[in-house]
Amino acid sequence: VCVAFAVTIHKFIVCKRGSTSAFIIGFGMIIPASVLIPYQIIYYFKTMNNVINMCFATIPHVVGFRCIEAMFGTSPAYVEDSLMNYCIYYSSVIEIMFNRITRAPSRLGKGELVEEMKQVGSQLVVLSLYCSILVPYDFAPFNAPVEAHTMNHTLSDMFHLGHLGNNLAAAFLTYMALNFSFSATGLAVNACGFRTGAMMNNPLLLSKSPSDFWSRRWNQVVQGMLKRGVFKPILKMSASKIFATMLTFIVSGLLHEYDWSLIFFVHQEEYDDDGHCTTSCFQPVYGKNLLFFGWNGMIMVLEYLLGGYWLFQWMKMTFPPPLVTFLVIMTAIPVCHLYTGDWIKGGFFSQLIIGLPVIVRVS
Repeated sequence: VCVAFAVTIHKFIVCKRGSTSAFIIGFGMIIPASVLIPYQIIYYFKTMNNVINMCFATIPHVVGFRCIEAMFGTSPAYVEDSLMNYCIYYSSVIEIMFNRITRAPSRLGKGELVEEMKQVGSQLVVLSLYCSILVPYDFAPFNAPVEAHTMNHTLSDMFHLGHLGNNLAAAFLTYMALNFSFSATGLAVNACGFRTGAMMNNPLLLSKSPSDFWSRRWNQVVQGMLKRGVFKPILKMSASKIFATMLTFIVSGLLHEYDWSLIFFVHQEEYDDDGHCTTSCFQPVYGKNLLFFGWNGMIMVLEYLLGGYWLFQWMKMTFPPPLVTFLVIMTAIPVCHLYTGDWIKGGFFSQLIIGLPVIVRVS
């Protein structure tokens, strides 16, 4: 599907960049079509697994953001050199790297492929063991005053030790699940002989600042799409890094709201006679992802404005690196239930472990 879009985008947008028709086709046809297609696939095939539904979200992720790259000229180097390069670029949600000398996709050696296989295998083992620990507690091992998926948290609730512990456990689980999923997808691309870019860079243990966490360590797959598809075009038009940063986080929030509508898609037969969702489905409260990413966007803006002050530089130079990382992630942990709560209550993690070798107690 994405490759078919790539052919159209290359012909009518890349080759006609800057023209009115390119923007009309991009914003008026390509992007809306890519957004609607996943709903049709889920509806037609009656898919009810959250994880599978999430996979269909990769279509608008790849097509939508890379279409914007095409319109504004922010695509990675060499991908637009030929139609073949462009189609290869669209063939994977994991970014395929290009060789600056040959201007063609970088090739992966057999020895490197074996190392990638070992890495994915180790990630699978760690994720399975971690899930085995959390499953008996329904992925929330600590007692908290309010369930994570609700909107009823007071300020004291968000700093309750049980709430913080559950959010931290869920943050590590989300990291491990995404990292394994991206790595496994990347391995399939590697098996075709292509080198892929970074996906995660140990954000929960090595981050030195909020910008380091979001820009260089957490989910580099989506970060790259947002950087080239939102941040760079906005920066070109506004010349304001703060405005571009804040708008990028807002778009990220809207993107995740859209993803939630696919992950927790409710089929007609899942409603009862009164039109209420039955026990087989889950309906999230929308707007929480927008709040979560909006908050983290404000943290990033504050870093730009205040990060150079002597106090923060002193803390960065004086505090032990683990303490710096802890303070960084604590800017998000109290509110990360806005993201992870629905994945726990809505059954995403429960459906994820169906495909994992998890240890469970047999009664």
